[in-house]
Amino acid sequence: MPRKDFNPLFSIDEVKKLASHQNVNVPEVDNLLDEIEEFLQSSISEKYKIMIYLALTGLFEIEDVAKITQHNPRHIKSDFSKQVSEHFKIYYFDIQLDNKRFGITSLRRTLFSLDQKYFYQNNDDNLINILSNRLKENSEIEKDSKVEKNVQDDSDCAH
Repeated sequence: MPRKDFNPLFSIDEVKKLASHQNVNVPEVDNLLDEIEEFLQSSISEKYKIMIYLALTGLFEIEDVAKITQHNPRHIKSDFSKQVSEHFKIYYFDIQLDNKRFGITSLRRTLFSLDQKYFYQNNDDNLINILSNRLKENSEIEKDSKVEKNVQDDSDCAH
């Protein structure tokens, strides 16, 4: 079966423009991606660069990013993690040491916490508080969903 060509709903330039409107310092992120590619001697595909910029805007849910990039929504988390997260983890060694989650929904927060130069400063203290608190909130949500799943699994045993 022939492979489907990548044909996103938006071009990389359109996504970068959107990201810049959301206080993403696009030239710095471009430099970061170039450095990562040089460091790893591997390139990040245009599709995953579009995903990165969409994630950095903070505007989209995973399902939205999947639709825009025409990626299978069921596989987007694991594929993003394999294709992008590992690049960043290897490049930023301190991410591995801190065991930070570095997925499509945490990319913006993680880059912000590593180096704020990737975002234009808008003197909005609430933005900083939101980004710094999201890691804790996400881990609590994840714990709750695991507990809920275990409860559901246990209810099957009672029958």
